[in-house]
Amino acid sequence: MLNYGAVIQELKVRNKEGEWINVVAGLEHPYAYLDDQISLGACVGRYAGRISNKGFTLDKTFYSLHSENGIHLHGGKEGFAKKYWKIAEISNDKNPATKLTYESPHLEE
Repeated sequence: MLNYGAVIQELKVRNKEGEWINVVAGLEHPYAYLDDQISLGACVGRYAGRISNKGFTLDKTFYSLHSENGIHLHGGKEGFAKKYWKIAEISNDKNPATKLTYESPHLEE
């Protein structure tokens, strides 16, 4: 797990021969993610999908969103995939886990 983009770079499981193999389609070196244009393995944004109409209305207020060709995709121009996350917790016990957090500033994207 990388703190840049909360990227899952590697997840190893045993194959049928008992050997550990990485089952994540990702980039080999962590620094390669800085130039990644497709957000491979990253948390892309607060919304997974498309929002059309260049924004949304909430409580009678219209909020405009970054859009390309009338579509806001996966959290905007710079979604969560291009942010540095905090590593909040790492567990290496029987059920290993990593918890990352990111606080998005008010009206970001």
